[in-house]
Amino acid sequence: MVMITTSAVLPQLRPPPCPTQENCQEASNKQLSVLYAALLLTSLGTGGLRPCVVTFAADQFDMSKMKTESGSWNFFNWYYFCMGVASLLALTVVVYIQDNVSWAWGLGIPTIAVGLSVVVFILGSSLYKKIKPGGSIYESRARNPVGVTCLQRMGIGFGINIFATIASALIEIKRKAVAADNNLLDKPTSIIPISVFWLVPQYYLHGLAEVFMSVGHLEFLYDQSPESMRSTAAALFWIATAMGNYMSTFMVTLVHKYTGEKRNWLPDRNLNRGRLENYYWLMTGIQVINLIYYVICAWFYKYKPINVISETGISDEDVESANNTKPLSSNDAKEDKQVELVRT
Repeated sequence: MVMITTSAVLPQLRPPPCPTQENCQEASNKQLSVLYAALLLTSLGTGGLRPCVVTFAADQFDMSKMKTESGSWNFFNWYYFCMGVASLLALTVVVYIQDNVSWAWGLGIPTIAVGLSVVVFILGSSLYKKIKPGGSIYESRARNPVGVTCLQRMGIGFGINIFATIASALIEIKRKAVAADNNLLDKPTSIIPISVFWLVPQYYLHGLAEVFMSVGHLEFLYDQSPESMRSTAAALFWIATAMGNYMSTFMVTLVHKYTGEKRNWLPDRNLNRGRLENYYWLMTGIQVINLIYYVICAWFYKYKPINVISETGISDEDVESANNTKPLSSNDAKEDKQVELVRT
């Protein structure tokens, strides 16, 4: 973050401004190397932070007892809520500062925020619960088996996302119809007289699907993975997200290649003459296939065994084994004493 901010502040590390947007000077190899190095460090830092922060923060809660008032499950909801708020601030407040104030402040504010978070994290290190790797004495942490499971919530998220892309296709058809009625199809820079609130349904459904899918996914990975591999399991969440982004880019490339220049679904200059709704229909079909495949996998999935732990901290299996233990006979007691003497 410091390198990115520095590249925006120092004129030597960025190309000169180009107000006319014509014959602009390109960035030099030195400037690009600084930028790429900063982006690489950002990716490495994010890759090391995101998988660990979920499991580390979840370990701060008492997860050894099955309590309805336990904050363990609420943590995942609050975690993703904070992620959403951070993204909202980054895409609104920070972008506004970058466009209307300066890129130096627009990049400097996130850098300062990251620095403060590191300081706060270090100051609170003495208060953290540091669980040693290797697993607990129990096979798995106790959880409430009643209610909607993680796999069910993920399936609900997949289903809602299908309706979101359907809504996106229908709204795009509506937008182009309004543009055609006002003779604006060949005027890509003109404002189409349609309310922006037509976008609310699709974004609402996308957000709702994200809540069900992402939170359920995080809880599933944390709950079903071995305790010594929870950070690795959390990393799978972000790997899946990254792979989805790459696949989306690859899909756009294929659409550009096979739809041709004249009937391109996603034209670069005039989206009014494109077929964006067809792209949404394509995504809908892919999501339907993905949902069917997911339902098949979820149907045959078996949750790992759960040891329900009482308020005293003793699992039901421990109580059952204690009840089934027979008292030692005198001969058994003598043999145990002899074995103990040999050990000493």
